[in-house]
Amino acid sequence: MQIHRFWQKVANLSPKTVLISTGILCVISILLALRIGFSFQFDDFFPKADDELSFYYEYREKFAPDDNFLLVGFEVDQLFDSVFLQQLDSATFEFNRLDQVERALSVAGYRYLIKSPFGYLDYPAIHIDAPERYASDSLRLLMDERIMGKLVAEDFSTTIIFIQTKDSLGQEDNLALLDGINNILEAQGLNDYHVIGKAFFEVELVRFQKKEFLTYSLLSILCVSLVIFLLFRNWRTVVLAIVTVTVCLVLFLGFLGATGRILNVMSSLFPIIIIIVGISDVVHFLSRYITELHIGEPRRTALYKTLKDVGFATFLTSITTAIGFLTLLTSKIPPIREFGLLAAGGVIMAYFVTLLFTAPMFLLFGKEQLAPKGSRQRSWANWMQSIYLSGKNHPRRTVLITLLVAAAGCYGTSLITTDILLRSGLPRNTKVTDDFLFFEEQFNGFRPIEIAAMAQEGYHITDPEVLLEVDKFEAQAASYPIINGLQSLTVFYKSMNRAMQGDAPDAYVVPEDTNRLAMIQRDLDRFAGKEMEQFVTTDTAWGRISGFVSDAGTDSIQGVQDALMEFARTSIDT
Repeated sequence: MQIHRFWQKVANLSPKTVLISTGILCVISILLALRIGFSFQFDDFFPKADDELSFYYEYREKFAPDDNFLLVGFEVDQLFDSVFLQQLDSATFEFNRLDQVERALSVAGYRYLIKSPFGYLDYPAIHIDAPERYASDSLRLLMDERIMGKLVAEDFSTTIIFIQTKDSLGQEDNLALLDGINNILEAQGLNDYHVIGKAFFEVELVRFQKKEFLTYSLLSILCVSLVIFLLFRNWRTVVLAIVTVTVCLVLFLGFLGATGRILNVMSSLFPIIIIIVGISDVVHFLSRYITELHIGEPRRTALYKTLKDVGFATFLTSITTAIGFLTLLTSKIPPIREFGLLAAGGVIMAYFVTLLFTAPMFLLFGKEQLAPKGSRQRSWANWMQSIYLSGKNHPRRTVLITLLVAAAGCYGTSLITTDILLRSGLPRNTKVTDDFLFFEEQFNGFRPIEIAAMAQEGYHITDPEVLLEVDKFEAQAASYPIINGLQSLTVFYKSMNRAMQGDAPDAYVVPEDTNRLAMIQRDLDRFAGKEMEQFVTTDTAWGRISGFVSDAGTDSIQGVQDALMEFARTSIDT
């Protein structure tokens, strides 16, 4: 009996009081909604309580993060143009002065080392102010794997500025960084460029999230309005439905703002879920209310009977829907868990908005105002009745159609693949996608790949025999077409060996002579401490091999990873 008294209280609510109360709540919710933030952090989508993730975090604590970089790419008709090279060099210099940048590097400022009797001397890879030397400079670049495929494309048609950013940049820092880059490039006259990297992805995708959230909200409301109009052919019911779903959304956003929630890439689904559930509740209540009015019941009596007949049943459908979303709490991925929790809350909120706001608003309208005679209610009922009788009178045909639909579903399920391409998840016809494809085509991808090299007990990663094994593994990894831009601690030993032999390109190897390696190690300890820290831990127990991998699909990438692990097991002295 308690539930009947509750329905009676709802039916006795004053529409005016409900309208004023809801208006006040909506104003408060709008103010709270202004506190909502948007974020797109790749780390948020890593599954928690995972052994591989724990190892990744341990690895990241020992070395710099693998994604704190930006690449700024330029397509050029002629790389060896003194004006362009000067612009490139000046832009690189200005990038280094930005607060969010650790260092910036381009081919225009790249310098070679050579060891002389007086110590190490450096000289430019490209003599910008001496065009007559461009031919010889280009030949040296072609023989330098530190530059080709990393800072310059193999055909010299594209070059990049590599920017290493500071760790843990927030959204405001990312915006300031990108604004600074844009202003510098405009000042240098470099207006045609492409950008890729974590900061750029996060800024662009957050901007896209905001646009998508608003777009989906408006489209959902329009679609719902069309459906309501087709069902009831009455503008009052359309307005009532639109107001209901709008109130649902506003109150839900107010709740998100009050709880300090940060919306992510999955948040664009909230408007669709809340609007669909909310409009479903409205249709159930409204249809029953109109039926009671046509029977001849007074408005309040009709509303009470409506609540008594469908109120609890509709509540159960909302609860079961919410429970379905709550099952996402079993996921190891935090944004999915939060999405399930918030979606469940939104479903319940939509029900109570319909019950406590929309239902009392019914009292403002008579039966002729909500569904005048001659409306399509009867035609809809007749149409649904014919569908029901068709299934009842022709059971074999119904079973056959069901089996065909199930077979089509099974076939569709078999086409589902886990071989995911990163590009397939990017928004179409946007700068972020265009820039991604540019680097994919010109530099064979930009997705970072990290490999940890750990010296066994009794050895250091800088020991000669260990260095040679690391170099062997690195060469094997570089042989796969989808991997490019590999670097490790061996680059320092190769570069120093080359410098000691007059900067001869063919001397860019890890020397097998232990005396030569000892000399190189002494010089590295003196001059390359900070740079070496990015590739070897202070206790020399761990080494780092980093590079880029193309967007070849998760299955292909996993296949290469498995092959490399097999190579390490069978061909590397471990």
